[in-house]
Amino acid sequence: MTRSIKKEAAIALGIDHSLIPERLRNRLNGYLKNGTIPSHMINDVPETSESHQYRPRPIVDGNQVFLRNLVFLDTLFDDTKAVKGFIHNSYTHLQRTEFLHNFQRESIAKLELFKSLIPMLDSVLEFLKQDSIEWNVDELPCPYTDTKLMVANLSLRHDLSIYDQTLKYLLNQDLRNAYQLLQDNPEQFASTDARLLRTLIEHRYAEYSEYAEYLKNF
Repeated sequence: MTRSIKKEAAIALGIDHSLIPERLRNRLNGYLKNGTIPSHMINDVPETSESHQYRPRPIVDGNQVFLRNLVFLDTLFDDTKAVKGFIHNSYTHLQRTEFLHNFQRESIAKLELFKSLIPMLDSVLEFLKQDSIEWNVDELPCPYTDTKLMVANLSLRHDLSIYDQTLKYLLNQDLRNAYQLLQDNPEQFASTDARLLRTLIEHRYAEYSEYAEYLKNF
């Protein structure tokens, strides 16, 4: 049995084919055209096609693992050239290492920005519901009141020291994780400077906990 790439991808992902977004369907068809999907996975075009303008190229059944990997890579990288390079194993070790290094840095920065926007998601969506927005005047709700803080936050890496990770959590007002790092790594907060940070977080966390207990009464 052969099916369209849309239906084969839906089977590979375990979802109904109607849930495949148009963008993904177009990208998959693009991978057919640029040779990312090997020709041996594609059946010959049937003599009777659905229309003279569109000639479907059905995918050979049994390639679900390949298509699932392809969809995941496309979603992860959003870069057709990179996906083709990985699928065809055409990257040298150095090229692969450099690409993944840059991808990791960009992904961390994007993730940090997204995490910062999550608490403001309702405000952002309300802003976008407006029928007319003056984009050179009206500004989207922003979690950073200080531009320098935004730049510093987006430049942070996941290989930070315990102290810097704790400071990062504090700047992002994530007191729960900041306090947890204090409890898990007491030896990292023995110096004078670190004790000041520990005192500040403990004080803020105590206020946070007291307020959380107060809210439980309502």
